[in-house]
Amino acid sequence: MDDASQPKAPFSCLGYLVGFIVALLAGGMGDLVAWAVASNSRSATLGVVLGVIPGIVILLCAYPARRLSIAPGLVLGGSVVLLLGGACGAFWGLMGGL
Repeated sequence: MDDASQPKAPFSCLGYLVGFIVALLAGGMGDLVAWAVASNSRSATLGVVLGVIPGIVILLCAYPARRLSIAPGLVLGGSVVLLLGGACGAFWGLMGGL
């Protein structure tokens, strides 16, 4: 099916905000698990890899939802989770937690 034949959803500030908050909450929960595993391994590389996985999953979930008004918020939130998850995962991997 051609993508041009399907109409896009109009921009909605509420949808954008909902998508962003959902992405941050879901990514934050995923990153907590990733950081716990990374802190036990004491490996920065493993911390980065595990930290970016929730962000990548959110970005992949935003693609099928591209016709919904929450898609731009999911993309922005997934990108924030990806960047912060990778950086914090490397930190927790190096420092070994608290």
